[in-house]
Amino acid sequence: AAVSETAWLTATIRPAGTFGRNDTSRLRALLDALSACASIVVLDLQVARLRSLGAGEVIEDAAWDLERRGGCLLCINVDSESRACLSAAGDHAVLIDDASQLLAPRVTSGLRPEVQDGTSPGLVGGAPQTQLKALDTA
Repeated sequence: AAVSETAWLTATIRPAGTFGRNDTSRLRALLDALSACASIVVLDLQVARLRSLGAGEVIEDAAWDLERRGGCLLCINVDSESRACLSAAGDHAVLIDDASQLLAPRVTSGLRPEVQDGTSPGLVGGAPQTQLKALDTA
């Protein structure tokens, strides 16, 4: 079998704790370094919470850098508060919900299942306006 001449470099990072507007500098430094050389960055947010628009913007900037080079930043295990931060910052990061928080969603079209509160968990967006307004105080 022929081996592809294009090599992919992937990185998975698992931050832990809460990231507010004053806690993003180390996350930015790491994502800047990875977005310069990786093809795909998987950001596992299972034990991390984003609490500010600034934290979402750091991830969005890295996602945009990766996308421009043909790569992708994939955020997995995203809780509703982190989703609100990420969705408010932009739409370049691919978001996958924390599966433990989904309550039997019904699929209405493509990859966007509906949940009872009107949000659309899955790949992109879906932050309720009440969550977005709460970001201003974080």
